[in-house]
Amino acid sequence: AVAAAYCQGIGLGQIAAGIRAVQRIKGRLEVAYQDDDIKVVIDFAHTEDSLEKALTTLRPFTDGRLILVFGVYAAPGKDGSGKREAMGKVAAQYADFCVVTSDNPKNQDPDAIIAEVSEAVASAGGEYRGIVDRREAIEYAIAMSRKGDVILIAGKGHETTQVIGKTEIPFNEAEIVGEIMSSRA
Repeated sequence: AVAAAYCQGIGLGQIAAGIRAVQRIKGRLEVAYQDDDIKVVIDFAHTEDSLEKALTTLRPFTDGRLILVFGVYAAPGKDGSGKREAMGKVAAQYADFCVVTSDNPKNQDPDAIIAEVSEAVASAGGEYRGIVDRREAIEYAIAMSRKGDVILIAGKGHETTQVIGKTEIPFNEAEIVGEIMSSRA
């Protein structure tokens, strides 16, 4: 973007001011928590491509393990099963440990979804644990973290609900991470 603007004759001072004015995009590599030991990042990554990009972007900033919390949602009118194997393989390839959980299971059996994704993670050589309750999955990832670890919570990003059956349950991951970290202090 900088090079394109510069080639169009826009001065470096104006380009720098424009970059400083850019707002952070909520739910895209959003740092929900950071201290001297760990970093917790939230991202909307919900396809194998976006998950790969999020994980490879975070890897250079990870001194310890890259821990992934994710699930594969049930798309409207679809069951999402076509994505489960691909997402599991990407997770196994780029994360050091995966916590496979629910992501808007709607009317599908969350245990069955998690089992299918977990099988893909395992078949690709990944380490994982399946936890149906998404909050418990986040708590588990934080509890297992060590100094230098980065935790990526993927799939919901900016979304603030979890759909189970036909019920939308309030579920703001940034707030949940804050609550968990406050209770640890």
